[in-house]
Amino acid sequence: MLPALVPTFLSAGVSIDAAGQELRLEAQTGDQQAALVGLGCARAGGIAINYGSGAFVLMNVGPAPVRSPAS
Repeated sequence: MLPALVPTFLSAGVSIDAAGQELRLEAQTGDQQAALVGLGCARAGGIAINYGSGAFVLMNVGPAPVRSPAS
């Protein structure tokens, strides 16, 4: 049994920037982010290694953005 098909695109509405211009807030799940969920890493702390045209180590960091340390 396969999971239900769902959109990979989200429109979060319209936001106003500091200059008074309207900006659309939108997001799209790409293949690497989708693979992270598909490989069972739906909770913060989940890690997967995905091989394809390259090798990627992916980690679900949870709902808050995390900056990588400056090198």
